[in-house]
Amino acid sequence: PRRCKPICLLLPLSLLLSSPSAATTIVAVRYGRGSSSGVVVGADTRTSSGGYVSNRFAAKLTFVLDGEADAFVQPLEKSEDWTEQHAADASSSASSTCCVCRSGSAADTQALADAVRTDLLHRHLSKNRPGTVTAATRLLQNMVRSDPDLSASLICAGYDHVRKRSCIYSISPGGTAMEEATYAVQGSGSGYIYGYLEAGIQGDDGVNGGVGKDKDGSKSKVEAWTEDEAVEFVARVVGLAVERDGSSGGFCRLFSIDRCGKKEYTRVLHR
Repeated sequence: PRRCKPICLLLPLSLLLSSPSAATTIVAVRYGRGSSSGVVVGADTRTSSGGYVSNRFAAKLTFVLDGEADAFVQPLEKSEDWTEQHAADASSSASSTCCVCRSGSAADTQALADAVRTDLLHRHLSKNRPGTVTAATRLLQNMVRSDPDLSASLICAGYDHVRKRSCIYSISPGGTAMEEATYAVQGSGSGYIYGYLEAGIQGDDGVNGGVGKDKDGSKSKVEAWTEDEAVEFVARVVGLAVERDGSSGGFCRLFSIDRCGKKEYTRVLHR
């Protein structure tokens, strides 16, 4: 019988040496206002190594703060900088929920998210200080800035129980962190959807079925959006990016985050 060649001999050397990359589309959009506000994060699920799709169901939305998962955390003792405000936070059920949307090298971004989650849990255990979205962003920024060889373009989004509102931060590959007022988008598919995002958030006709308009038809900001409208808008944005970007694909995984926690959604994308 004929002997089959090993699959490694059939692949180009550049593909074998390339590491898995999250060439992707990640989006975060705010909705609502103040303590009733929230944020919807979405991403495709394709991970590739060069031109080879290594994973069609990758999870690119990693939670570093999750009230449900972190309920087991019990501080060991009070720290020296213990204050009445910290005691009130510890005795209450208030907690932040933070999601890191990852694009770039899959290995680098996974390591960054794991390191940040470990650091935030350690701070909570040792000093009884629950983590916040802002604290997670600062940790990510310092890690990315300290290692120029990292390939990571991130979005840090969620509900901050200290600031009592939803927050979105974008972190560039060089380590620059910026808070975004309404939305953030990163990844290889981001260039195809900026115009649609701007038009949809401003409430222009023909975009998202009129989402973002007041009853009188005048333009309004994202404060007028509901959770369902924001979810459908982000799903449509990711779908448009997948149609044009060859590095994005799979299906769309979404999370809605507010002061009560998170909800997961999925949408099937058609190319």
